[in-house]
Amino acid sequence: MLHQIKKTRYSLVKASKSASSIYNNCSGKHAGMLALAKYLGKGIKGYTNKEHSVQKFINDYVCEISESENIHYEIDGCSAPVPFFTLETIANMFQKLAQGEKIELKRVFNAMTSHPLLVGGTDNFDSSFIQALDGRGITKVGGESIRGISIKTKKIWANRNRNKGSRWEFSCSPYCYYEIT
Repeated sequence: MLHQIKKTRYSLVKASKSASSIYNNCSGKHAGMLALAKYLGKGIKGYTNKEHSVQKFINDYVCEISESENIHYEIDGCSAPVPFFTLETIANMFQKLAQGEKIELKRVFNAMTSHPLLVGGTDNFDSSFIQALDGRGITKVGGESIRGISIKTKKIWANRNRNKGSRWEFSCSPYCYYEIT
């Protein structure tokens, strides 16, 4: 990730441009929340507040997808509420991406497989993995180095990344492995 930041920064300096908030790692998440506020017909002021309609909508959907109630949230490094889940719950949610039973999750899966560079950028494991699987699976690393993998199969994985310095090195031994029966 650091090499990507340096490469982007070098490109901006070379072009005499300044970095804006669009270059932030969380800009896509925030753009999605702002678009949701507009779709819901709600104002954007305070959209990261857990009492805002956007966060309530997200919470209701996350409860549905995770099959959980009373989810515990904390604030992440960019001011948005983030749910806490077990690895089993994360693995089950990632597998739902590949199952394609919900049209909106099918659209997300297809968007990620159709545009893998938008998932992680160039020289990124997530993007390379998605390209290599050619539409059969996705992966995305998130907070606390949790990597979710979704493959069009009935087997599901959740993995805690154990990066030891190499941008490509991560544990292939999942902490969670489940067979859906």
